[in-house]
Amino acid sequence: MANRDKPVSERGSKLTLHGNGNLVLTDALGSVVWSTNTISNKFMELQLLETGNLVLRNQDDRIIWQSFDSPTDTLLPSQPLTKNTTLVSMRSQGTYLSGFYNFKFDDNSILFLIYNVVAILDEAGQFISSDNMQFYASDYGVGPKRRLTMDYDGILRLYSLDESTGIWKLSWLPDDVDACLVQGLCGEYGICTYKPLPTCTCPSGFSLNDPSDWSKGCSPPFNLTQDTSKLDFLELPYTDYYGYDLETYQLGISFEACRNSCLVDSRCLGFGYALDGLGQCYPKSLLLNGYRMSNVKSILHVKIPKDFLTPGAVQSKLEAHDLSCSAAQFFVSSDLEIEKGNGNQYMKYLIGFVSSFAIIEAICIGLAWWYVFRKQAHEELVNMGYMTLAINAVGFKHFTYAELKKATNDFKQEIGKRGFGTVYKGVLD
Repeated sequence: MANRDKPVSERGSKLTLHGNGNLVLTDALGSVVWSTNTISNKFMELQLLETGNLVLRNQDDRIIWQSFDSPTDTLLPSQPLTKNTTLVSMRSQGTYLSGFYNFKFDDNSILFLIYNVVAILDEAGQFISSDNMQFYASDYGVGPKRRLTMDYDGILRLYSLDESTGIWKLSWLPDDVDACLVQGLCGEYGICTYKPLPTCTCPSGFSLNDPSDWSKGCSPPFNLTQDTSKLDFLELPYTDYYGYDLETYQLGISFEACRNSCLVDSRCLGFGYALDGLGQCYPKSLLLNGYRMSNVKSILHVKIPKDFLTPGAVQSKLEAHDLSCSAAQFFVSSDLEIEKGNGNQYMKYLIGFVSSFAIIEAICIGLAWWYVFRKQAHEELVNMGYMTLAINAVGFKHFTYAELKKATNDFKQEIGKRGFGTVYKGVLD
């Protein structure tokens, strides 16, 4: 993406290939905001290849510049990842500014490998690099279009395009990935928890800074005072903010000693106290990288004013905000499973819905049959009335059964049959 962090307006901006071979992006005012900085006295052409690579070629068919050399957050099949290129996530969902997570070769690689390190995603869905890192798409094989993206939550994912639906389906993600342990995922004071999918939360009374960008974290509705007699702590069980420990970390001290060391230190925003019996005290200078899991053997205490919450309310209430990784309309088929309890609850709702629908359908069918039979009976009665009116109108004589029996001599002589019955010879007086 050209000029990613200073995008131009779609109105009035232009991408122009000049006669000197320089590809230039200008804004509505005509100011140059990006260019390929290529100069050539030969004929040049700009071409978008089937691979997705935008290239500048000269008349000798030599590539002078190509977009594959400058990836943003995505790697396409046959696009190399070298020691000079980096995948940088976008800032948040739908925000294409440079984000906080990078995928690149480590500068601490062995020296003789640094010069030639390269990684590539091939057409069949295999990713392989010169440092022996490799993985395969779950739908491995030539066919689907694919992309390898460093997503805005800091997790590298491989997607395959389902052309029948236009949806990008997840075909690979790192093994044993723990989204809640991604650096800075929920921002300052934010806490990541699973419900069952990753969800950003705020401590009770705190507010989310930006609902559209949870990496901006939460804000407390107060300013901390230097008067320790007016300070207290909000208790968050099964919670930790990893990292940013002060040098006052201690082992083998009591809870009260740990609490008091944070209380009198203006740099300390909270502390964690381990429940492993070793008396570990973790004073925190910054409450970032928060996560809450049932297997966390510590209690986190956030420094607050005494009048912020009543003692009975200083518990573990969290304000939840979903992490929407799927708002981008792609289908996720990962190894993450929904908890059985939630599955049973959904099944109850499903059974209730189906039963209600069946009852409503039975009522509708009954009403439909009643309406049809009622209409037919009404039509028969109407037709009988029309026949009676017609007979009376033309003056036909009515005969009784006895009169007919006498006229036909007790139905003695049969002269034929018709569609409406047998015809007998009869003589009227």
